[in-house]
Amino acid sequence: MNQPNRRKFLMGTAALCTASALPALSGKELDASHKLVHHVFFWLKRPDSEGDLKMLLEGIRGLARIPSVKGLHVGVPASTEKR
Repeated sequence: MNQPNRRKFLMGTAALCTASALPALSGKELDASHKLVHHVFFWLKRPDSEGDLKMLLEGIRGLARIPSVKGLHVGVPASTEKR
């Protein structure tokens, strides 16, 4: 999947997930027992640069030191064979 198609897919998926969660939340007050899960996707300007990837991942993992961050999951897209 090339980059523009991957971005369209991820953006569409995120929009669909958000839209599907809204009816469940309408009319309910959120309290401390509810959790917020936030997804962020990054694309490197130089995707083949190991140094850029290393710096990005180190920076993202550093977010775990923020007291209000209770969990952090970091990953990279799996390589897939040409389809």
